[in-house]
Amino acid sequence: MKTFLLLILITLFFSCSREELTTLEYDIIPEYKKLNVTIYNYCLQSGVEFVDIYASNYSVKFDKDRLVMDFDRDGLPDAHENMEKYGTSRLKYDTNGDGYRDQLIYLSGIDLYNQQYLKLCEDRQENSDLDGLTNCEEENLTHTDPNNFDTDFDGIPDDLEVRFGLNPNDSADAFGDIDGDGVVNSEEVRLNTSVNIYNTKGINSLIYKYNVNLQRVGEFNGVIHRCFDIDIDNMSLFDVSNGNLIRFNIIERVPLISEMRTFRVVVDYNDIEDGDRVYYDFRTLVEGS
Repeated sequence: MKTFLLLILITLFFSCSREELTTLEYDIIPEYKKLNVTIYNYCLQSGVEFVDIYASNYSVKFDKDRLVMDFDRDGLPDAHENMEKYGTSRLKYDTNGDGYRDQLIYLSGIDLYNQQYLKLCEDRQENSDLDGLTNCEEENLTHTDPNNFDTDFDGIPDDLEVRFGLNPNDSADAFGDIDGDGVVNSEEVRLNTSVNIYNTKGINSLIYKYNVNLQRVGEFNGVIHRCFDIDIDNMSLFDVSNGNLIRFNIIERVPLISEMRTFRVVVDYNDIEDGDRVYYDFRTLVEGS
């Protein structure tokens, strides 16, 4: 595996205090449906190994002990968006258009006044490692490597570590158990549960369930290929007008290095019945950040 180092420029990122929500805000629990997904025709040629998959619905956030909505998919639950202090809106991924998504501003504790001193991102879309964080965000806020999807080599993509409250520069936290529920943090991210809340029976009813099945082995142009079906079950969907943005991060290993392939789909709540299974042909999925 390649190793990268980057200087830390801001030390606030994982140390700010979280504001508590009012009881009224947390009394509103949106209705949700369950979705099951199968990705088929996922084929690997000889020498490439499947390592893991992380699925995540960016429109749904596990906060405290329940599912909440994240309309703009920025990683910050709608009820946390604070126009007065941070200048963030639940309707905009990057409210002030400076190139940093709102969750990163919130986690860094940079209030509305001090945001003017942040370096503006010239290219606000460039994401060399396809991990979900732009190069500018990685260089100036998270201090992660823009050319390595897993800066600390703990197996969790950098953006997911940020979204779940872990440190993408500290490999040790992946194997810890912050909430003491017997589920290590890396598995909490994979199951889509909070690393900070003990997994109760109710929470366990919401975990993602994965299954990878070898379907066939064949030869094509003299190269052996192994083809799999990947099931991700029990995903929660909210009725959001811009659709549920689901991201699949598939980690593969080629000799000496790990690589990640990323795919995104948008699922309309109204097109799905509770418990439906949706099938995606891997060959037709569009790869990108």
